[in-house]
Amino acid sequence: MFPMSLIETPIKACCPEDGIVLDPFCGSGTTLMYCFKNNINAIGLEINPDFKGMIERRMNKHQQTLAGWTGAVE
Repeated sequence: MFPMSLIETPIKACCPEDGIVLDPFCGSGTTLMYCFKNNINAIGLEINPDFKGMIERRMNKHQQTLAGWTGAVE
């Protein structure tokens, strides 16, 4: 996990209004959390199933559902 302040500038600089942030290695979900808190569309991919529970707990505090969550490819 890292501070959300580290990703604020790159997202604001690179993601157009109504754009989508792609986090191909979402790990603990910090980038997704920042995006959801700031009404930015985001897609996170994580192959390690150990992160699934952590991401769900963090996101469920702010979002009712995680669209399309399937976990890791097996």
